[in-house]
Amino acid sequence: YIYRGIAYKSKGALETAIADFNHAIELQPHSAEAFAERGNAYGILDKDDRASADFDEAIRLRPDYVSVYDHKGWSLYDKDM
Repeated sequence: YIYRGIAYKSKGALETAIADFNHAIELQPHSAEAFAERGNAYGILDKDDRASADFDEAIRLRPDYVSVYDHKGWSLYDKDM
């Protein structure tokens, strides 16, 4: 579901992508990648609080997931703009 969600996200079908990421999280609740990807989709939709929460969870699950820190920073920056 993660990779299908990424494909939907790349085509701009963000709500469908989020549904796939939700399903991936249900199946694998410790998947930092699923939370990070869902956070990216929420960020594109300007749902910065939800994006930030997902990035926090991805970081909690996998503290060495460096790119998520960048996405988290952008979500905070966008929120303040």
